[in-house]
Amino acid sequence: VVSIAAVVFVLGLYGELEKSESDAPPMNLSERQVISLVKNENFSCWFREWEIRGEFIDFKHTESASFRPGGIWVVEAASSWTWPNSGLSPKGECIYVVDNATGQVTSKVGETT
Repeated sequence: VVSIAAVVFVLGLYGELEKSESDAPPMNLSERQVISLVKNENFSCWFREWEIRGEFIDFKHTESASFRPGGIWVVEAASSWTWPNSGLSPKGECIYVVDNATGQVTSKVGETT
């Protein structure tokens, strides 16, 4: 009796999982599109080479976006450079969450060190 109830319970969970996956809105943004959305918002922690004042060397920038369950994109960006006269090496690291259905940035985390 217990094993039949367990099987029915597991099948019920599996059915709900399939239902929740099919109810998710279809992905309508590409990785490039969602990164462009974030760049165009001009958030202060997204650094671009042309925005850095003064002489600098070793500018590096990486960016990526990944689609996650629940219809959100997680966009990660990191920039770093060195000011040769002072030896300082600031870094910008950012994470943004973008709603796939609306294209709106729903949260962001970023810091400059």
